[in-house]
Amino acid sequence: MGDLEHLTIPYKSLEFREVNGFGVSLLSGNTKDGNSLLVTVVDEKDAGRCFTLEVRAGEDPHQVFLHPFAYRAVHQPSEDTKRVYDEVAARMAAIDQEEAATSILEWEYHKRLAEAALKLSEAA
Repeated sequence: MGDLEHLTIPYKSLEFREVNGFGVSLLSGNTKDGNSLLVTVVDEKDAGRCFTLEVRAGEDPHQVFLHPFAYRAVHQPSEDTKRVYDEVAARMAAIDQEEAATSILEWEYHKRLAEAALKLSEAA
C-alpha cells in the first residue's frame, strides 16, 4: 500500500483533512508534462500504509479528494473487483444484444402493420 516514494517533484498541499484515522491530501505539482494533481491517503496509525491517486483528465479533483477509496477502486481495482466488472460488462452486453433484437422485432412488426394498413387503404 505504500507508494509515496515516487513523489520526487515538489508538490504543494492544496487541501488536507483527517477522517477515521486517515490523512487525506490534495497536492499540486509541476511535471515536465504540465500540472499534476494527486490525492494521497496515509494511515495515521501505520504511515507505511498509504496510497496515491493521480487525478485523471475529466475527474473533479475535489471529488477524488472527498472519496479517495471509491476512486481507488476504479483506478487500482483488485482482482476481485476486476472479476465483478467483467461479469457486469458481460451481463450488460447480453442485455444490449437482447434489447437490440427486441427493437428489430418491434420495428419489423410495425413495418408489417404499416404495409398491411397501406394494402387495406389501397383496396378500399
